[in-house]
Amino acid sequence: MGIIFGYVFSMATPLNHHPVLDSPLSELHGISSDFIRISKNLGFKNIRQMTDRGWGELMRMDGFDYGWFNELVRYLDRHGLLDMLEKD
Repeated sequence: MGIIFGYVFSMATPLNHHPVLDSPLSELHGISSDFIRISKNLGFKNIRQMTDRGWGELMRMDGFDYGWFNELVRYLDRHGLLDMLEKD
């Protein structure tokens, strides 16, 4: 384990293999029922489907909600996964 700029990371587990990425949203702790509902309305079943899109594409989706996006950003940040929203 290490800490850089306040972020905790583990060299043993690459970010793209983090267990929260592929878990069904209903099994994740710390997210609201509104987040789950809006995610399903947007067609997402797990966090990886969101991070694969990147923040730019997410913000252009029909039905995009800033409260939902804020919750996603805070959740990813808590798990050290915020960088996964960056796409080339």
